[in-house]
Amino acid sequence: MANPYTALRREPCEIRLLDILPWTTDPSEEIQLQLYPTALAETGDYTCLSYTWGQPKPDYPVSLNGVEFRVRENLHSALFRLRCSDKPLRIWIDAVCINQDDIEEREFQVSIMRHVYSSAANVIAWIGEESGPADKRAVDFAREMAQRVAPWRDYKRLTPAGREVGPDLVKWIKSTTSKATVNSGWLDLLALISRPWFSRVWIIQEVVMGKEVVVHCGPHTLDWMQLFYCALFIVEENHLFQSIAAPYHCRFSEQLQQLGAAARNIHKVGRLFWDPTSTPASEAAPRKKLAIDAGYNSLWQLIGNFRTFNTTEERDRVYALLGLAERIDNIRGPLPTVSYDQDVRFKHVLLDVISTDLKANPKFEFLSQATGIGRQDGLPSWMALPHFDANDKIRILSMPRQFIPLEHERGVTPYRADGPRRPIGRASVDKESNTLNLLGRLAGIINLLSPTHDRGDRLKGPQCQSPDIPSNQYNARKQWAAIVGISDADQEHWSLYSEFQFDASRKESTKAKLKLLQSKRARADANLHQRFLGTLLMSGSDAGTEPVCFGSFIKPEAEQSLRAEQGGWLDPLHMRMAQTCHSRRFFTCYEVGTQGEILESTNFGLCPSNTQLGDIVAMFVGYSRSLHVIRYVRTDANGLPVFGYVGQAYVHNWMQGQLFEEMVVKVFPGGVEIQGSRQIKLI
Repeated sequence: MANPYTALRREPCEIRLLDILPWTTDPSEEIQLQLYPTALAETGDYTCLSYTWGQPKPDYPVSLNGVEFRVRENLHSALFRLRCSDKPLRIWIDAVCINQDDIEEREFQVSIMRHVYSSAANVIAWIGEESGPADKRAVDFAREMAQRVAPWRDYKRLTPAGREVGPDLVKWIKSTTSKATVNSGWLDLLALISRPWFSRVWIIQEVVMGKEVVVHCGPHTLDWMQLFYCALFIVEENHLFQSIAAPYHCRFSEQLQQLGAAARNIHKVGRLFWDPTSTPASEAAPRKKLAIDAGYNSLWQLIGNFRTFNTTEERDRVYALLGLAERIDNIRGPLPTVSYDQDVRFKHVLLDVISTDLKANPKFEFLSQATGIGRQDGLPSWMALPHFDANDKIRILSMPRQFIPLEHERGVTPYRADGPRRPIGRASVDKESNTLNLLGRLAGIINLLSPTHDRGDRLKGPQCQSPDIPSNQYNARKQWAAIVGISDADQEHWSLYSEFQFDASRKESTKAKLKLLQSKRARADANLHQRFLGTLLMSGSDAGTEPVCFGSFIKPEAEQSLRAEQGGWLDPLHMRMAQTCHSRRFFTCYEVGTQGEILESTNFGLCPSNTQLGDIVAMFVGYSRSLHVIRYVRTDANGLPVFGYVGQAYVHNWMQGQLFEEMVVKVFPGGVEIQGSRQIKLI
């Protein structure tokens, strides 16, 4: 078979453009394509096509420079729709304009792709053929919604402090929904924005770099900015939207959750360039601000923000975002080189990203997405995944936050396991041994583990006093209280909580009873129980774990009145803990002193379900979110222990920097001298 490609030059930088030739006598005749090599700086006007490749089969023949060339089904449909009857369309399409069999050419062309899209006059986002009348309804619905939210957008532009949802918009949303479920307009929109194109990782760069993006669904078209404005409203007015669009019992329906997730993908892409304080939202054809938002400090942070997007080639999770990273000033250091060589595996690309980020920014928050020990994919236990994984709910306890009642001010403060001084971490990657070297402290050795508690299960067992609390959560609470040795005290507290739960009018009397109960306890017992309650709160359980105020528990439905009473200190109630962590275990551990000695005192907390007896609770200097569970694996050639990473851990009275403060001997501008710390090597 003849080859339609000729070699491209790198100096000057060349690309190929494609003419889709018009049909002559019959719209169904074979598609004729003509390639034109040209210098990127001299292309003239052309269009870029953004689309999903789809499955390799079936494929269809087209004529490329007079040679038969096979294209996949989705691209074939796009070519038929875009072909005109009277003139050629000059366009750039990656599957055709790049010789996919030439690895060197493919690597170079991918590396300059952001310039290809930014140089184009416009971008056509082909999301696929129409599937029925619902597609037209969805396009019309999105166009109308974008128009109706325009005053809301303009209010934000004129008043940056906030937006105002006017009565006309509220009335329209109500008119589009029924009392029992989301109406067809919203379901049609959900079906449209749930198409694979919207979650493809490459579209991020293609949309952001394009001067103007128009979405094509079969014969129907829609400005991408109109879809973004719809998503902007759904995401940023989520609670208001849900309260208007659906009654309480439907608010958390699967369809509404899917709509929110699909809208968040569009919202993430749009916020890379959209500036609500400067964009003239009321213009009929708004143009995008080309300056990339500088809110990202590392390539990994950029990659992690788009973990929900998909790709068939894992390395493209990094490569697809390199063009954006080049435009962000805060992302420093050499970026990875695009390579599709079979010897360059996904693991090597991630090592490059993390190693470079650590040199420029000595933070390692990526551990919150670490793969964890015992995986079968060959990745180091400490290495983060740039996509969501089924094991996330096993390893991650989410970012813990603590409700701290003060005398005159009540608020929500993030825990800082490494202390309030925010010490600079010392971390480095050894690419040869795939190890991560950290500075930290071994704090405890786990000596007792409870059974795994999964918030998603509904285990059989004796019902608790409240029908609103799943019995498995109440039973887990009883087990954990018995481990700590406070069963009687916690049962008394639980009884008072239930009393308050059934009759909110007895709130004051319940407070008095709780204060009396606390005054009768020894200080040590009271502190122990408060630590236990804090641990329950972190567990995300519904079994009496609402935020503590004046010694009593607060029901979620009492949130509004309590906000007024306490000056709004409960405003972030939605930030209750560990919503991403369904599976967890309660543990006790022997404490380890700063010199490595085993102390008699025992502590307790939460750990991932894959924790084992003998695992170690550690604190890493420079990691703020949580403590960690690590496991001894072997001793290296220098006689030093090497550990595997298990997951995040929580110990209530170690979450305000107590471990770090014991080690600090001198603080100076730019850092600290640390005593009692050690090098911890993770593999």
